[in-house]
Amino acid sequence: MGGGGEHSWRSSSPTPPSTESRGGGDGGLGGQPDIDPCDIVFETILSSVDVSELGRASAGEVLQVETVLEQQIERLCVKRGNATVGVIANPRGTEVLACMKRGNHYVARVIDVRGNHCRVRVERM
Repeated sequence: MGGGGEHSWRSSSPTPPSTESRGGGDGGLGGQPDIDPCDIVFETILSSVDVSELGRASAGEVLQVETVLEQQIERLCVKRGNATVGVIANPRGTEVLACMKRGNHYVARVIDVRGNHCRVRVERM
């Protein structure tokens, strides 16, 4: 069974991105502007949440997305100040990590908190 219909495309886009629309095209020839592969937006439910920090979260709150190295594995943590609220375990996280290494910064906007589940919208600042 699915986990709530995760969306991996921008809500303003009528169709999900394909490999054709993610760059690597003709370099902008033909009047088509280059697509920024780091213009990433998706919704996900946080994993490994800290229930006490999650209890302080509210819809609309903007949290920081940071990389953390744990046991030689890079993880995307969603933080409020120095406290970790949860971890992004979405497949798009790999793209976000690569873009953060290029100097991009991302935030996680809280959409909904229910029990120990927190849905966030991850987007570039």
